[in-house]
Amino acid sequence: MPIDPNSIEAISDALPDSTKELLFNPTADAVGKGIGGILYWLFQKPIKLGIIKQSQFERSKIGVLI
Repeated sequence: MPIDPNSIEAISDALPDSTKELLFNPTADAVGKGIGGILYWLFQKPIKLGIIKQSQFERSKIGVLI
């Protein structure tokens, strides 16, 4: 039973932007923190060994080392 993209778009258009923001912002925040935790776990050894400085990791919140 496929979902019609036009019906999804109609539902999306019917919702106010403020409702969409309230619905998706907490989810996006949780996902972002989860990804940040995974990245910190991956880079914890290089940080401890001094290969990467903690300040460099903190500045690279988007996952790109500066």
